[in-house]
Amino acid sequence: MAFLFLMGATLLQHFVILIDMDKNLITLFNTIQTFVNSNNNDFLMKEFIRNTSQEESIIEIDRNKGIVVCQDGSKFLFSTSLKRNVSSFYSKIKIDIDSIFIEISLTSKTKNYIENTLDYIIDSQEDLLITFPVYNKLIENIKNYLNEKYNLNIVLNKEPDYTSSYFKVKSGYSEKVFTEMYTIAIDNDIINDEKVSEKNFIDALTATETTCTIEFKVKNVLTVNFLECIKPFFENYNGKTIGNSKRFKTNGGTILTQTNYNRFKKISFKKDQEIISGIQSEIRKLL
Repeated sequence: MAFLFLMGATLLQHFVILIDMDKNLITLFNTIQTFVNSNNNDFLMKEFIRNTSQEESIIEIDRNKGIVVCQDGSKFLFSTSLKRNVSSFYSKIKIDIDSIFIEISLTSKTKNYIENTLDYIIDSQEDLLITFPVYNKLIENIKNYLNEKYNLNIVLNKEPDYTSSYFKVKSGYSEKVFTEMYTIAIDNDIINDEKVSEKNFIDALTATETTCTIEFKVKNVLTVNFLECIKPFFENYNGKTIGNSKRFKTNGGTILTQTNYNRFKKISFKKDQEIISGIQSEIRKLL
């Protein structure tokens, strides 16, 4: 399957390219920008719909959410296909990074160029990244790969420092991760988006001080299981800090206390296991 929908030579016009910047490095990041682009995403979605229509009788297409409904009632998600494309693209990009970086000198100019390019992608494709958060994960993975393997210490401008927050978010997790976490909670009917906005959800989990709360719409067993699922993202996150924070409310509107948290953490109902396992699987993909 083709990765790229090749457009005209309009990439990185936002920047003045340094004359002494390695041409292969520029080509590499042009490729990343071409991939993380609404035009390319449209191309991939059309390809997904075309491939699905060859095997199924389609009766409804939601292009905004990327959902195809077939005559037999089955649904096919573009996001599933997109995740495979992004994963394959990331594997290829890592190989390209290694082959280029072995030949060039890593200077402050290199670091600045990469930071500016990734920031530009985030700014210019904001709507795309909100609709399909898997692109956020791709940018995050590229940044982390460069930092871990080549010690570039890349920091993107839109990334707040959450490590000193109340629950002490572990290093390396950006706002985009919590945006995806919010989507998972909404999609699984754990919280009501009319009562809990994305901003309030993120603030409740990441702010040092806040009056924002997350009110759950499910029974306490599922509430606590969801909170346990997201525990690996924090350093200072347990029944005590959760209760003391007063940031989480039960479906009855009362504050979730340390006592109740610890009690329901030990309870498990067989009928809830399917939804809990599904949430665990989705959350693990964000780690």
